[in-house]
Amino acid sequence: MVDVAADRSTYPHYTAEIDAVLQRIMLRGRNRSTAYGPQFSHIWDLANSCLTGGKLLRPRLLMEVFDALTPDQDGIRWLKEPSTSSRAEVRRDAALEIAAGIELLHYAFVIHDDLIDEDLTRRGKPNLMGSLLKEMEEPRGMETLGETENPVQNQSKDVHFVRSVGLLVGDLMLSSAHHVFATADLPRSARLRLLDLVEHTVTESCVGELKDVGLSDGVLDPALEATLEMTRLKTATYTFEFPLRAAAILAGASIDIEATLASIGRDLGVAFQLQDDILSAFGDEFVHGKDAYSDFREGKETPLIAFARTTNAWPAIQQRFGADDFKGSDGELLSSLLRECGAEEFVRTMISELFERVVTSASSRLAASSPSLARCIVDLAASLEGRAT
Repeated sequence: MVDVAADRSTYPHYTAEIDAVLQRIMLRGRNRSTAYGPQFSHIWDLANSCLTGGKLLRPRLLMEVFDALTPDQDGIRWLKEPSTSSRAEVRRDAALEIAAGIELLHYAFVIHDDLIDEDLTRRGKPNLMGSLLKEMEEPRGMETLGETENPVQNQSKDVHFVRSVGLLVGDLMLSSAHHVFATADLPRSARLRLLDLVEHTVTESCVGELKDVGLSDGVLDPALEATLEMTRLKTATYTFEFPLRAAAILAGASIDIEATLASIGRDLGVAFQLQDDILSAFGDEFVHGKDAYSDFREGKETPLIAFARTTNAWPAIQQRFGADDFKGSDGELLSSLLRECGAEEFVRTMISELFERVVTSASSRLAASSPSLARCIVDLAASLEGRAT
């Protein structure tokens, strides 16, 4: 799953609002957890600490588009009683609840993604499982380790336990997200549209994750079309299409606007993931925050690699791609070969074309009905294009 490195300070207003709702939801879970003993409560606290401080890209997207769809000047604000009644505020509160639910869904996906990849860190820091494993290992020092205990056996049991925690906490976060979506204060028609969208999103994300695993394990043919489809399903659907379409539903926008935002979300999501692939292969690790050449080291099948497979450079790339003894110098070599064979230029061109298509769609299909929404999408594309993190 994509772990976004956007600056939280870019939208401080949205960040504070969403954080407040998230903490309210997590506090409810914390209060429930106390009935099951201190160990479970501690695991919940650990999960909350890993959730806190996220970049909130997805919920911020929802709120940006929701606010763009409901300005007075566009004449489509369908909740018009600002100060006297709480109706407008409740509607925006409901949007904030759904935005927070999207972040919970993201966190569930991230935990399960780390579990599948057997990762104990994310962006150089211990994730939920890594944090818990570190805590479990610290008390078991030389003074507490009995002579009859087997350190290797203990570590194996600890790893099994923290992986089990990851699976179950991910399930809990998924359940919490669904509870938010199902109980938010929405009209019945909006609720049903939203729940249909949630089912679509979770299904496509799971299929995308499965395709990613299948490509990495050599079960699926790593052709360009397959890697692009995996990218769309795994990243674009829930990172961009879901929040954009959810905003349209919550704002009472037409089916046509929702469909346009769905198309725009897919293009933005694929472009965003392709940017991540480029950053991993050619970017500065001290800027983008990912482990240097991690995609090469893990043998990750991406459109960048799929294109390289069709060139004469592939035999040389294949020798070190995903090698067990992969070194930093191998990353530099593969980066150079991918640049020379045209793979970098091919993917960068694709990214530019996707952003251009987004701007064209916003201008031609949204500007007439909602100028503020069109501006929002164009500004969003501009802020993402050329990013270094």
